[in-house]
Amino acid sequence: LQSGCIMFTYYTRKYCIVALSLFLLVSCAQEGVKLRFSKPAEIGITGVKRVAVANFEIEEIRRVTHLERNGEWKRHSAEIPNALKTAIAKQIRGKVINLLSSSPSFEIVYSDEVAQLADDEAIRNMVASAGFKAQKIDAFINGKVWINVDNYDGVDLAKLALTYVLENGEGSPAYTADALLYWPYKSIKGTLALEIKMTRAHPTEVLAVAFEKRSFGNKIGGQPPNILEQIKAAADEVKDLVSEKEDDGALEESALVLPNFTQVISDTAESIAAKFSKKIAISEKEVSINIASGGDLTSVQLIQAGAFNSAIHKLNQVAEKNNPSDKYNLGLCYEAIGDYGLASVAYEEALTAENGNLTFAEGVGRIERLKREYRQVRIQLSSKN
Repeated sequence: LQSGCIMFTYYTRKYCIVALSLFLLVSCAQEGVKLRFSKPAEIGITGVKRVAVANFEIEEIRRVTHLERNGEWKRHSAEIPNALKTAIAKQIRGKVINLLSSSPSFEIVYSDEVAQLADDEAIRNMVASAGFKAQKIDAFINGKVWINVDNYDGVDLAKLALTYVLENGEGSPAYTADALLYWPYKSIKGTLALEIKMTRAHPTEVLAVAFEKRSFGNKIGGQPPNILEQIKAAADEVKDLVSEKEDDGALEESALVLPNFTQVISDTAESIAAKFSKKIAISEKEVSINIASGGDLTSVQLIQAGAFNSAIHKLNQVAEKNNPSDKYNLGLCYEAIGDYGLASVAYEEALTAENGNLTFAEGVGRIERLKREYRQVRIQLSSKN
């Protein structure tokens, strides 16, 4: 009994030490906070205040359906109605307007007259006519779209050799039979090419242009990964997995569905439009910043809650302790409220007190980049006045 008690005490202490170590490891893990900052446009565009987004011309849409039954593929090219082309063009135009509307760089002009400008020639004619509305527009944005889509409706087949034992016991007679496994699937894949252009109205000149191509794809059904190994390991379930013919309704009854065609095109175009928007307009970026550990716990909790002004007040109260972590966290708070000068001073003091601290060094480098970007943002905004 005494021996058992000794062993119990030993393992209890051992597990307590492990638990305590894990607790300290989690407690010491570095916390972080996410902040958003303005990012300057990649190119400086002066004198452009009011921007109108014209039509996005559908240059080409190719949509082909591939249907497979009993090993035979049939190919059908779908005719794209004009109404669908118009809907896609409007969706892409809407994405561009939405992205630019969130930027302080431009004032977006909403006009039915501009929306009906079908191509470059229509924009040139409107500018040349010097109409009253055209004179209020500093620049136009329009584009061209090329779409290539393939839809597939088929079946994955796999051949599996199954061994059946006629009687129990090792060495009993057995025979091997080949079985076919069927996995129906549906998929969509294709490419989208988008050209976006920004043209100044007076004088007429191209200010920015981008041409990007994206691939997309989605599939439901089909052969699961490593399914043959799973079947061989559980031969008693083969009868449930093997059918004599394809079940055409299997996918339709599933909760899984392929994304809508126009939605796929719209989402793919948005990624290209977002890249163009960052090129010509001020945007926002999200940065994850580490909170220094080892300082005042209350201020850390306030920072995590986003109460930066309250955290500044608390950190100033404990400033006499000269804790480098508190100085760094004070700089983080000033950075969050946009006072980059005081943030830079606090980060420098923290790094001087604890030279070699990677987190403190990152703070110094980050605030210097933010100060440069902030100056660029102010210059770009002042050029719009």
